[in-house]
Amino acid sequence: MQLKKTFWMAIVGILAQISLHAQSDGNSPFSRLGIGDILDPNFVSVSLSGGLSAAYRDPYQVNIANPASLGHLRATAFEFAVFGRRNTLSETGNTDQFWDGNIGYISLAFPIINPINELIENRKRKIKWGAQLAIQPFTREQYNISTSSYNPDVGTIKQEFVGSGNTYKLTMNHGIKWKHTSLGLSTGLFLGSIKNEINLRPTDEIFSRTARISNGYSVSGFVWNLGVMHDIEFMDEKEKENLAEIRIPRLTIGATVHSNTSFNTRSDIQVLSIADRQIDTIRTSTDMRAMGKLPLELNLGFLYNSGHNWSIGANYYFSKWSDYRNGAQIGIDGQNQLIPLVDSWKFSLGATIVPNPNAIRKLFS
Repeated sequence: MQLKKTFWMAIVGILAQISLHAQSDGNSPFSRLGIGDILDPNFVSVSLSGGLSAAYRDPYQVNIANPASLGHLRATAFEFAVFGRRNTLSETGNTDQFWDGNIGYISLAFPIINPINELIENRKRKIKWGAQLAIQPFTREQYNISTSSYNPDVGTIKQEFVGSGNTYKLTMNHGIKWKHTSLGLSTGLFLGSIKNEINLRPTDEIFSRTARISNGYSVSGFVWNLGVMHDIEFMDEKEKENLAEIRIPRLTIGATVHSNTSFNTRSDIQVLSIADRQIDTIRTSTDMRAMGKLPLELNLGFLYNSGHNWSIGANYYFSKWSDYRNGAQIGIDGQNQLIPLVDSWKFSLGATIVPNPNAIRKLFS
């Protein structure tokens, strides 16, 4: 078990180095909340369909959001993605623009019950089974915020908040399909490291001292996700006998769920008093251990495939962030402080159209 965990930590370290050198120094003030900005968990094919992650499935592409889709996979699929985005921050007439980017995901998925073997054996198996290994960033913390407040006893105090770090999910996923229903299970590790720094400096005094609170912590835990999909086909067995699966009109209903997930934290806290070249250590605490909790997530949706060249669907996603906990986060007093979060939800509508599905060599068809 220790060897396995060491291997995954090495992979996370490599990804963190790639992420560090592949992105600019972005500034997302909201990433200070919770465990950072939640990155889009969907693969490209699902994002292009409008984020219909609960019910999307394809024989040649992967939907990591619902592991039940792996039961429909008919060929090996290796996917690697990066993303970039341009952000604009505005406040009271001041505007700042910057580019941001990161590793999107690395995935290898394959059918364990191979369709080629079915042809060789000249028999069609009733059960389909697919598996996947995947690494993807979960959250990113990157902010640099300055603000000022007034204290009657001290005067104006400049406050600086700086944070950086990433967390990742490393998962092994399985999906099994029987008749028109498929079930999937995703299990894996939640790992990462985050560093926060708070600087407090009175600006009305020339020789004032700066109080610096540094907090670095790592997270580790077990994550899981359970998914289900069911197809309602609008064609009888005789009509679809010689048709490819993607040519059969159908309505797919899907859902995923995982309950609150606990994780462990290990943190180091240092409180310094800085004046010119003199640094005094006020407090140092190392290897402090605590617990955290990720929220319950629920994902529901449907997708209608015409069997020709278009599809349409809807998706509802809910996450109970009011239950989020993190014993490693601290406030400006150096003590544990958790800013309360609220529950989040998202409703999506999406559609796709392919002008000519048979024109595999023509990009715009």
